[in-house]
Amino acid sequence: MRSKDTRMRVSFDLMTIGHSRRSAPDLFLRLLQSWFGCWVLSTEALLTTASTPACCHHRQMDAFTLPDHGLIRVADVMREGANDRSLRTAASAGTAIRLARGCYVRTATWSEMSPDQQYLLRIQATAATLSEGAVFSHYSAAAIWGYSIVGPWPLQAHVSVGSASGMRSSRHIRRHVVTVPDNERELVDGLLVTNPLRTLCDLARTMTFPSAVVMFDAGLRASAPARPQGDPLQREQILERLAQDAGRRGIRVATSAAHFARAGAHTAGESLSRVMIHRLRMPEPQLQVPVRDAQGRLHHTDFGWEHALGEFDGRFKYSRDEYTQGRPPEEVVWAEKLREDAIRQASGKTMVRWVWNHLQDLASFERLLRGAGIHPVSAR
Repeated sequence: MRSKDTRMRVSFDLMTIGHSRRSAPDLFLRLLQSWFGCWVLSTEALLTTASTPACCHHRQMDAFTLPDHGLIRVADVMREGANDRSLRTAASAGTAIRLARGCYVRTATWSEMSPDQQYLLRIQATAATLSEGAVFSHYSAAAIWGYSIVGPWPLQAHVSVGSASGMRSSRHIRRHVVTVPDNERELVDGLLVTNPLRTLCDLARTMTFPSAVVMFDAGLRASAPARPQGDPLQREQILERLAQDAGRRGIRVATSAAHFARAGAHTAGESLSRVMIHRLRMPEPQLQVPVRDAQGRLHHTDFGWEHALGEFDGRFKYSRDEYTQGRPPEEVVWAEKLREDAIRQASGKTMVRWVWNHLQDLASFERLLRGAGIHPVSAR
């Protein structure tokens, strides 16, 4: 219990604070001195201590440098003396992007990536947050296997889980409540994923007819790019797997797309071209038509009719290394012109070309084909 003298002193000091013209901080320090009978820092010293930079005890936020590699996890920066707050601050400042809980990427690194690379990194970020038994499926499985789609990749990673998993869809995850059997899941680069057949069938049931055709054409054409030594799918395999999903949403569109699919379309643009040609009621073209020129060189055109040959010109033809072989774009374009001249002279047929914009405008595409002497059939 405090003594009577002590209580009186405190009371006096409180009155002094109330009537003094000195600053409140200074008077408060005098009160502390009188109360505890010990030395207390001056106002200036106290304020100086309070403003001491955090770097004396913790690493300064401004001094933290984001790692240069792709995916940045909280555990990575903690080893460098930073923390999750450092990454949140970087994301708020626009120098980092949050991909999943505890996973970020430098904004500069992200902007240099292709859409395929960005989505794969998003999948890798999500993988660290998944519970045991979760399987990447649908769009995410397609990306992991290396398939191309029409349109942009989604912003969410697609995951299939059992009903008892407790997982919910979120900003970063699209949940599909379904148990994937062991014989339809595989491990690819450390990620558990639905196999190619299940992937294409699952995805086709959620797509429009043209997009589903693109997927099935890719499956019939060759093995999944992530498994180059594998075998292409067979139409019978696809139809048999779709039959297991009879009655489910999207099954009729997917089944129609499987029947329409062909192995001869080499790109998504060629597959979509086939769909649009069909919708315009034009004659069904032959795919990958061989033409040998006057010098004996063998060429193949994407499409062929009785009096015309057709080619879909995608951007990749003039940018991807597998097509350019290290040549500058202008050289690639000139070589393609010489190739077309040789094909036209050797075949004696009209040559018609189209690009993505034509496939998005059926009237424009129809005029182009009619100009090359290709006309709708009377009935189909």
